[in-house]
Amino acid sequence: MYKKIKKHTDQIILIGDLNARHQHWGDHVNNTVGKKLYEKIIEYDLEIDNEFGVPIYSDSQGSSSIIDLTLHTEELLLFSPKWSVVKQQLNQTDHELIEINLHDLEWKKSTFQPFQSMCRWNYSRADWTKFVQNIDDAIRATGLEATLIRNKDEIDKFAKQIYDILLNAAHVTIPKVIVNKNSKYWWTPELTIKRKLVRKFRRWYKENRSPQNYNRYLEEQKRFKTDIETAKQGYWSKISKSMKLRTIQKKMSRKPQQPIPYLIDKNNKKFVEKHEIVQKFIDGFCSDNSLIDNTDNNSRQDLNTNVKIDEFIAGVEMNNILKQMSPKKAADFLGIQIIMIQQDLFHSILLKFFNAVVTTACIL
Repeated sequence: MYKKIKKHTDQIILIGDLNARHQHWGDHVNNTVGKKLYEKIIEYDLEIDNEFGVPIYSDSQGSSSIIDLTLHTEELLLFSPKWSVVKQQLNQTDHELIEINLHDLEWKKSTFQPFQSMCRWNYSRADWTKFVQNIDDAIRATGLEATLIRNKDEIDKFAKQIYDILLNAAHVTIPKVIVNKNSKYWWTPELTIKRKLVRKFRRWYKENRSPQNYNRYLEEQKRFKTDIETAKQGYWSKISKSMKLRTIQKKMSRKPQQPIPYLIDKNNKKFVEKHEIVQKFIDGFCSDNSLIDNTDNNSRQDLNTNVKIDEFIAGVEMNNILKQMSPKKAADFLGIQIIMIQQDLFHSILLKFFNAVVTTACIL
């Protein structure tokens, strides 16, 4: 059965009343079933989740033993499994209630459809200097800054040109990585080294099953789990400090507070506000309102103040944004749009075109 399951997934957990007693998991005797199971644990390279020496079963005479086991594959170590006995009276059973907690099940993000491998931008290795230079060169080459915008319908044309410029610059200057169901965005090279160290101590223990080697292996495994939690916290903290999406989008989509002089359309003499043209342009790039969650009353502050965005973006709201950000296909414009907003690049480009629109409108 294990071999059949293994063909479909590497993340396996086995729990059951196996009637297997062995000193390896803290029982005081070894029975036949325990010896055979112990050999299979070694053969399939399984991890034992039971806390060493904690009794699971008690008979009517008051004697206890460890005949229930919780086993899992090495891949589940990334989810920091926590095994515990729940002190609760159960009717019609002499067995203790076991609780298993698996944390950070990222591979279950997609409930209704399988998680397919795809590409995403590797922003940590992006060359932002070259990225900005590539955009500036393309804008000069296409003459966009000098182009006159005569009506609202031409906005779509310019938006498509900018769309192509941004994606071309991204493909040249931002590397891409493959994302699959096992990808961990918080994983670091240091964790890879520490995982190898855990495997080394486990290998030593299998070669020489002494209490010293076993305790050293357990200690290194515990330290590895702690390092994983630290890496996760550091990953989210780093993103939280750099997240400026909500503030910048609100600035871009908010209509100017000061009165704007009216422009006269010479064709039909209708009054047209300058910001209507700019607003249509902005909507082409910031049309996804779901990216901006409603903030609570405590977080609404004047965007013109110097209060840092870190101080009033709630952690829950940040997570909601990030869930929509990753993983993204390499050609998905929303992904590069968000990272540009984070880098304050998109805002500066909009300002350039805002000035161009104002200049054009004044000429008209």
